[in-house]
Amino acid sequence: RFSEETAAAAVVAVDGDDASTKSAYFESYLVQGSPYITIKYQTLTPSIKALSRFTDLQLIVSNDNKRRLSDDGVMSVTGTHFIAKTLEGLDWLIASSEPITLHFNTRIPTTITGSDVFTGVLRFACLPTTTMSDEHISKSSNQIESTGLQRLIQHSSVYPTGGNVDWTFRSTNEGRVATLRFDFNTETFGNYEDDT
Repeated sequence: RFSEETAAAAVVAVDGDDASTKSAYFESYLVQGSPYITIKYQTLTPSIKALSRFTDLQLIVSNDNKRRLSDDGVMSVTGTHFIAKTLEGLDWLIASSEPITLHFNTRIPTTITGSDVFTGVLRFACLPTTTMSDEHISKSSNQIESTGLQRLIQHSSVYPTGGNVDWTFRSTNEGRVATLRFDFNTETFGNYEDDT
């Protein structure tokens, strides 16, 4: 029997005006095979950059009253679950542990930023593509109802922060069989409320 302990890894960085406090940092938890990219912020302003351009930022709620477009082309969206759309046709779920206001400049659409410093967790997942059997259903409304998106939202509030991997080998009539056991340390969004 073999056992290997996996320690948690953290990337620490401070950028811009947030550097005035020494307690500002972020941690990223990466798990092979997980659909999520998870970043825990401590008094930093989130900034999300596309490799090309964002085309839209949507709040995932039944009414869209928390989405505002200013005269200078900056869209402000407040909530906990968003869809960011890219020029390549990729749609990304952004799930937040706390309500956050995100700004998207529609005139220079390469970055989505937080409105202020943020302490909490943001999780990102590339949404599965949808197949549309009904031409009268728009992609965005069909996607919001998709089971893939709903499942990602349902599991977004629990995230891994480290873990252990154990494995055993045993002989059988068919040969050697390996058993792998993954035991993750997890945390949950503190005041998680589903706004979908």
